[in-house]
Amino acid sequence: MYMYKKLYYTGFLAYACLLVLAVVFYKERTILLDNSLFLFEMLKDDSFSIQRNRFIVIFPQLLPLLAAKLSLSLKWVMISYSVGYMLYHIACYALCGLLKNYRMGIALLLVNTMIVAHTFFWHLSELGLGISLMFPFFALLIDIEHRHTKPLQYLLAGAGLITIVFSHPLIIFPFFFTCAFVWFNKHVKADRRMIIIICIIFGIILFAKKKLLPDTYESDSTYLIKNFKWYFPDYFRAYSNIRFVDNWFYVYYWLPVFYIGALVFYAVKKKWMLFLLVLVSCFVYSQIVNISYPEYKGTYDFHWEYMYSSLCLFLALPMVFDIFPAINKHKIIVPAIVGLVVITALLRVNMIRKDYRGRVDWYRGYAEKYGKEKMMVGLHDKPMGSLLIEWASPYEFWLLSTLERDTTVSIIIHKNVDEIGWAWDQYRGFVTTWGVYPYKDLNPRYFKFRDTSTHYSVYKDR
Repeated sequence: MYMYKKLYYTGFLAYACLLVLAVVFYKERTILLDNSLFLFEMLKDDSFSIQRNRFIVIFPQLLPLLAAKLSLSLKWVMISYSVGYMLYHIACYALCGLLKNYRMGIALLLVNTMIVAHTFFWHLSELGLGISLMFPFFALLIDIEHRHTKPLQYLLAGAGLITIVFSHPLIIFPFFFTCAFVWFNKHVKADRRMIIIICIIFGIILFAKKKLLPDTYESDSTYLIKNFKWYFPDYFRAYSNIRFVDNWFYVYYWLPVFYIGALVFYAVKKKWMLFLLVLVSCFVYSQIVNISYPEYKGTYDFHWEYMYSSLCLFLALPMVFDIFPAINKHKIIVPAIVGLVVITALLRVNMIRKDYRGRVDWYRGYAEKYGKEKMMVGLHDKPMGSLLIEWASPYEFWLLSTLERDTTVSIIIHKNVDEIGWAWDQYRGFVTTWGVYPYKDLNPRYFKFRDTSTHYSVYKDR
């Protein structure tokens, strides 16, 4: 236990490094797709930006919303936005330590660093938030000899369970894997009846959510499962599977290392239920993701990466609860493994930063060249790797231009400008993919329009 405690406190150094990077790379983490959209909505409405009832985002959004209410500059709001999400994961890590469950904390550290690369920049996935919250949730329920009084324990567990269920549809996979792992693992002290109860309550809450708060986006996504029929039997020829295996050597290298390590360990120890749990869970889940999103078109590396975060949980728990104790005789090995995972994570983030810095540079150059007029532009000049998804362009131009030029540039790049051409005469309105917002309704501290007397120019080809 002393080793875990010492390693847990050392883990704060890893999170401190990630926090520093979140500050240094705040532009790359904020001027990016949904990240910029959510911040736009927060500053427009002076409230939280909650999508599809996933209210777990309230916690990381507290800091940037507070910064806005204190009328801090846009730069500090953006930094707060970038930092807020990282502080959320650190808070979940700290809660594991407060609950004296250092093993859960170390497992969370591995999950947050095992494959992190693109998701360091596209950081707002509710699945990642839900997975991190699962660790203090289960820390509250296992190793219960030093827990708080039962009424408080039940109250906190109930609130946590509701938040987890509402976080993301894919959360069911890491949640039930963790329940099964705790159930089959003799090294984990837990009330088996409690595991059954929380699984039942999870199912009840999930059923009630689907019936009482149906969401079209989440319901429509189930059609992706039909790909299993369409691609049969050529699953392993799908682009997603090929890229997944290729990335084992460049980004996801810890996944095959820990996967093989866990399977060999459980086979040698003849722990066949845990062997089958890891074997089947990792394979089936990876195929659910890869066959649901089989093509490169419309799916980006950060999309796959955030969904693969569940695989990190499937492997972190066996490593921390079973393999680490077995190799603890050589006291340097466990800290060395955790240290290598963290160091490689920091190196990946720093190396991949150039891609996201390149995006910001492209937006900066485009705004400098065309930013003197209000523009609706067709998608014909989209540079590969910079624009990514065109609907986010007005929000990304808004952030960068207001931050660096103290003037908000009104440029929207759209795949079909005819769909938005009707709004060309909005003299005092900010046109985005999802609507038109009158200047008078936007906070002048964060939206600095100087083009109130001109309409949009429409360019179908540029």
